[in-house]
Amino acid sequence: MLLISYVHAQCGLAVNGTSVDLSPLSSQTYRALGRINSTEYTFEIQVCGNAQSKYPACRAPSPINQVSDIQRKIHCANLGELGTESWDFAPSGNGVYLTYYHGLRWNNVIHRSARIYFECNNTEIGTPVFEHVTDCGQFHFSWTTKYACF
Repeated sequence: MLLISYVHAQCGLAVNGTSVDLSPLSSQTYRALGRINSTEYTFEIQVCGNAQSKYPACRAPSPINQVSDIQRKIHCANLGELGTESWDFAPSGNGVYLTYYHGLRWNNVIHRSARIYFECNNTEIGTPVFEHVTDCGQFHFSWTTKYACF
């Protein structure tokens, strides 16, 4: 019988002696730029904490903010809440996924969520990159970093 032991560390994941600790990335809020349709967005991302936003419109605590400037008015949507996250090892064996749930409503039906793929690169700390958003409001990011190596 195979016994699998999952432990959600403070800021990472451990399974059967294999672990990833992303806490070194939690000391600051990172930014990624992205475009959805014709709108430019800034995404503020704080690993394992709430983003420290420079925008007054982003008052609600959230680990990831989606910020837009539409007709000179700043709009902010949170993409998840602390305490709702899940961690998974990537099937490729080269990193981990961190997913946040229960963000602001998407199309007044479902809640936004965010999924970050932290991919192992032994030489760099890296920064997040916005990849795409799904039809059901899940925002995907990639982040190549040495802290995802195990």
